[in-house]
Amino acid sequence: MRRAADIACLAFTKAMEATRPGLNEHQLESVFEHSVKMSGAQRMSFPPVVAGGPRATCLHYITNNRDLLEGEMVLVDAGCQYFGYVSDITRTWPVSGKFTPAQRDLYQLVLTVKQESIEMCRAGVTLNYLNSLAVEMLADGLIDMGLMSDRLSPIDLSNTMGRLFPHHLGHYLGLDTHDTMLVDRNTELEPGMVLTIEPGVYLPQDYHLQGSSAATALAGCGIRLEDNVAVNEDGREVLSHSCPQTTSELTRLIGTRHH
Repeated sequence: MRRAADIACLAFTKAMEATRPGLNEHQLESVFEHSVKMSGAQRMSFPPVVAGGPRATCLHYITNNRDLLEGEMVLVDAGCQYFGYVSDITRTWPVSGKFTPAQRDLYQLVLTVKQESIEMCRAGVTLNYLNSLAVEMLADGLIDMGLMSDRLSPIDLSNTMGRLFPHHLGHYLGLDTHDTMLVDRNTELEPGMVLTIEPGVYLPQDYHLQGSSAATALAGCGIRLEDNVAVNEDGREVLSHSCPQTTSELTRLIGTRHH
């Protein structure tokens, strides 16, 4: 599984280097697939999501046939299978290589929640517990950014978060991408288990909040970041640690294949 993650991380780097405005989503997909297969992976682990702009707000968008546009971000959720074991990683990055201030703030929120969620991965906790903490962190961050009202009732807050973060923080990973649905997310994690940690925020194109310039600037923006994490005796090991993720790493990589 380390090798499956390493191969996918290299492919993400190649895809970032190839990204530029005007490139089609399916062309970016082909860069990723070529890289993983040339590195020894037998196949992709699932149909990849390559979603530019507002298409990133559709969780399982796999049409992958639109051109990437200047000023937008692109979300790529992909992985590979290496001798039966799979990786499942997501990164989101600006098509032009430059974040707008609002994009950078939202990206940094999702990145922080991912990193803090990973730090809490250890034997004895459950995926549902980690998810509840991530929802709280995302909600606090969205309120601080002016993307969500701080006057919502508990039920309205829950409903709003259900729209902006409409999936679980993670799932188990192994011989299948969701390995396995038979294991409850209230099961305590044990050494040897592998899981994904994948917080995200998805603002619909019609999203608005009275008086919020951030909501206007980010309507139609979807950001998800996903890593593969193995639980061990000492805590955890991030199998996808080599996949670029900081804003400075992304800015340095994006589009360099064409310069």
